[in-house]
Amino acid sequence: MANVIFHFYGKNYDMWKIKMMTLFKSQKLWDIVIERLNISKNISTLKEAQQKELNVKEQKDTNAFYLIQQSLANTIFPRITGASTRKQACDMLWEEFLGDSKVHTIKI
Repeated sequence: MANVIFHFYGKNYDMWKIKMMTLFKSQKLWDIVIERLNISKNISTLKEAQQKELNVKEQKDTNAFYLIQQSLANTIFPRITGASTRKQACDMLWEEFLGDSKVHTIKI
């Protein structure tokens, strides 16, 4: 796993996002970042091959989540402590630092 040598301090979100995209691609995690994990509620019905594929996807998602956590400055990290997945963390950061178009307009 790569060491993150940059940290997001709450400014220049767009630049941080580009760096994270490159980091995910370099670690072969980009596919999982852009894919929505559709995890069955009843995984006991999955066939063995499907279970193995799900395990790989969950591990890749956890790796991406770890990289996000490592890329955040100590002052920003507490904002995602409620997240348990990469997607939740990304959504929290997106909402706070970019928001939807109405929030973004108000911030400007």
